[in-house]
Amino acid sequence: AAGAVAAIQSASMQKSGRYLAPEEMRQLLVSTGKPTTDTKVDITKPLIDVGVAMTGFAPQIPVYVEDGAMLNGEVIFDWDYETYQWDPDSYIMMEDPDFINGYFLPQISAGQSYDSPCVDAGNPATIDYVGDPNYTTATSFVRDVNEVDLGYHYGAAKEFTLDFAYVIDPEPDFAYEIVFEPSDPPPYAKYHQVPISVSLSDSIKGDYHIAGWSGTMDDSSKESENAVLMNNNTVVTVFIDKNEFELTVIVIGPGMVDPNGGSFEADSEIEITAYPEPGYAVKEWIGTDSDFDLSDVKTILMDTDREVTVRFGISRVINVPGNLPYIGIQEAIDLSENGDTIIIEPGTYIGRMFNVVGKNITISSANPHDPEVVGTTIIDMD
Repeated sequence: AAGAVAAIQSASMQKSGRYLAPEEMRQLLVSTGKPTTDTKVDITKPLIDVGVAMTGFAPQIPVYVEDGAMLNGEVIFDWDYETYQWDPDSYIMMEDPDFINGYFLPQISAGQSYDSPCVDAGNPATIDYVGDPNYTTATSFVRDVNEVDLGYHYGAAKEFTLDFAYVIDPEPDFAYEIVFEPSDPPPYAKYHQVPISVSLSDSIKGDYHIAGWSGTMDDSSKESENAVLMNNNTVVTVFIDKNEFELTVIVIGPGMVDPNGGSFEADSEIEITAYPEPGYAVKEWIGTDSDFDLSDVKTILMDTDREVTVRFGISRVINVPGNLPYIGIQEAIDLSENGDTIIIEPGTYIGRMFNVVGKNITISSANPHDPEVVGTTIIDMD
C-alpha cells in the first residue's frame, strides 16, 4: 500500500505540480478502488487500483467560470484564470499559502522562519474570528489575532494567563520601579514558551540585584531574562535583594572586635573575632548565628543588615569545694561563665559525666604540677 501511495503521489506531482493532501489521497483511493470482500472479516473495502488512480486526476485550473456566469458582480466571458485580475476586496489570493501539517499557515510567532502571505490577509467582515480563543491557523494553536488570517481555521488550544510579581528585600525608602516584559501579556496557548525579562529603575540598579525567580523555566537564574512554559495560569515572581548589607558591632566591657562593622556583600559569611583584655573573657554574644557558643570567633551570614553585640566580663576563679553554692563540680560548672576557672581541691568526687555546653572554661586541680595534689584529687566514676 505504501508503494502504491508513493507512485500516485509521484504522478500527482508530475501532472499537477503538487502532492495530494491526505484527505485527497483517501478520496481518490476510495473512488477508484475496486470493492473487495475481506477473506477473514465480513466487510467490503476498496482494493487499490494504481492504474485507474493515476489517471483519475490531471492538471486542473484553480477556478473555472462558464461564459455568462457572474463572479463578484461581473458577467464573465472567455475566462482565463492566469490573466484575470481579482478585485482586492474579493480577498482571493493567487500566491501559494505554503500550507504545513495540513492547512496550518507558517508563522514566525509559531516558530517558523517566515509568515505565510495568508497571515492577516482575510476579510475584515469575518472579524469575529479575531481574538476568539476557539480558532487558529498556527501550529502553536495560539488563537488568531490582529487581522483575521485567510484560510481554514482549526480549533485553538486552551489558553492560560501570565502575571508578574516581585519581592524586594529590604524595601527601599525611596521611589523605584520594576518593569516586566511583556508588559501586557495576552493569554497564551498551552505549552507555549514565553520569553520574559525584568529591568530595575536607575534609582535601585546600583544597589540591588536579581537573586532568583519562581514560576519560570530556570528559577535559579540571577539574570534579567528568563522564560515561562505556559501549562497553567502562571504568576512569575522575581526576587530582588540588596547588593550589600551593613554590619554594626556593639562592644560592652574591656575588649575589641575585628571587624568592628562595615558594608559586606549580600549572602557572604563574615568571621568576627573577639579580643578580650587580659583577665577578661567573652560573656555574651547577641545577633550571631549561634549566640549560645561563647567562643572568641563567630560567623555571621550577611543576608540582611545585622547588629552584633559582644559583652566582655572579668574571668572568675571558683573553688570546689568552697563557699556555697559550689558544693560539687557540676554545680560549679552550671553557675560558671565563659572564661572562668574552676579549681578542684584534693578530695574524692562522685560523678560519671559532667555537662559543659557553650562555655569556654578551665577545670583544674589545685596544683596540677604537684603529683601529690593530683594523686589525691579523685573523681569516682563508679
